[in-house]
Amino acid sequence: MTSADAQTGFRSRSRQAIEAFLQSVVVLDDRPEMPTSHGPVADSATVSLTEPGYPQSTTPADPATDRDPAGGPLDAAAVIAGFADIGSVCAVLSAARSPEFRARAVKAARRADIVVLDWTIEGTVGDEALAILQEILKSDDQGQRLRLIAVYTQGPDLNTIRDRVQGAIDPFHEGHDVKLDGFRLSKGPLHIVVLAKEGIASSSPELGIPTATDGGLANRLVEEFALMTGGLLWNAAIAGIATVRDNAHRILAKFEKGLDPAYLGHRLMLPHPPDAQEHVEEALGAEIVSVIEEHQPGSHANLEAIGAWLTLREAEGLRLSEPFSFESSRDSVDAWCELLLGGVDAPGVALPPNVGKAALRKRATEPFVGDQEAAKRSDRGFAALLSLKTRYPGRVPRLTIGTVLRTGEPNEREYFLCLQPKCDSVRLDTLTGFPLAPLIPLETAEVGGSGEDLRLIVEPEPDQWEHFGIETKPSDLTIRFFEPNSTQRGGEVLASRDGVGFYFADDHGKQYWWIAEMKDEHALRVAGEVASALARPGPNDSEWLRRARGPRE
Repeated sequence: MTSADAQTGFRSRSRQAIEAFLQSVVVLDDRPEMPTSHGPVADSATVSLTEPGYPQSTTPADPATDRDPAGGPLDAAAVIAGFADIGSVCAVLSAARSPEFRARAVKAARRADIVVLDWTIEGTVGDEALAILQEILKSDDQGQRLRLIAVYTQGPDLNTIRDRVQGAIDPFHEGHDVKLDGFRLSKGPLHIVVLAKEGIASSSPELGIPTATDGGLANRLVEEFALMTGGLLWNAAIAGIATVRDNAHRILAKFEKGLDPAYLGHRLMLPHPPDAQEHVEEALGAEIVSVIEEHQPGSHANLEAIGAWLTLREAEGLRLSEPFSFESSRDSVDAWCELLLGGVDAPGVALPPNVGKAALRKRATEPFVGDQEAAKRSDRGFAALLSLKTRYPGRVPRLTIGTVLRTGEPNEREYFLCLQPKCDSVRLDTLTGFPLAPLIPLETAEVGGSGEDLRLIVEPEPDQWEHFGIETKPSDLTIRFFEPNSTQRGGEVLASRDGVGFYFADDHGKQYWWIAEMKDEHALRVAGEVASALARPGPNDSEWLRRARGPRE
């Protein structure tokens, strides 16, 4: 299979998920027009990321505006129709140099999956466009929002535009480096592509400047979204979110106003009425989970999708024969798919020759990424995804079961896992003791062995991982007392914030910094181990009777 065929196979899957996901697009353009008629909208076959075949205008640019005189206004009808064909709603706003327009643009961008930004606005060449771009990013930065922005321009010098855009985004998403790929820029969750309208002049035609027609803009940006997000887990997540969006009105119908009296009666009878608010949240979460389970977005990461992904990665240069190789007569993709079907422990599964199960388990991720360090990064990220909650903006951490804490200076730090049950973390009206299990820091070099000691990994800073074991012996637990500082749902111990992060202060003023929160089922498992140790009866048996029971497995 050629590289182009491999790209088509997996990216067509990505495109299917993305088209179901994309709902809204905002275009901010200096000169939009709604012609009474226009030509047919370009289909996806006219859009290519690998061989664009970009035509060049021979008309010199106007130095006063940096525009190509051959370029016309935006054909808004063609743009809107192109997005309608893939099931997305597109709003075209006439760009104006005014505070009102900036505020309106930022507000619209908050709801938009894609933002298209004209480079020239009311006579300014890039200045107003970059100001709007930065305002949009200011509203995104706290939440680390995934964002695709296209700068769609008639300006002939895309190199300068790209460089100015890079300078404008530099203050955002600290901790991430800007990655350049031609006229694509990425920084953390932010992705920007500089697109030229077909027919413009280019100062550097040898660079393969990306272009699009007004009618083909939708298809082009779907492809850009696929390049930005395309992956097995990406596709599953995008499909899941699309499912929730598509069923939003079904979910809303479950909470119809006829249930309001019952809610009030329920609240009236509760020992602590504010708990009813949390019950509503749990019911809403359960409905969303039911929708996702019904539509099974995980099928976007099934074995067939894995085969397409492996084929694409191999075409892009990944050596699937390293560090473990199958016989030369076997296709690497087929061999790995067969192994991935049943797993390492499946009876009769064909392992790579001269490789034991223990070695394969220890380096199971490496064949699919290329080197050990990249495999470790991937393993850590996936472990965190499954075991840790994400703190979204607006949710102040509270002290409860699963809260991971840190105290002290770098050379004197202690780490703890809070094991206070949820029901004992609310409705507090006085100083309350919280049991904390010590965490044992592990050196990175120790990770990757038997795995018996490693129980928890957290990422306090981007790509700065910390590894821990957990002490579950009751004698190792420590009790610290905290004063509740919230009355929203009865008393809770909520974190305070300074310039560094969130922290809790105990009754002696000692600060415990919040660094992560385990998912409930993982934290409850640790609590169960502590409870099991507490429940050991240790009776005095007759030695004759004890020996008569025989050996235990």
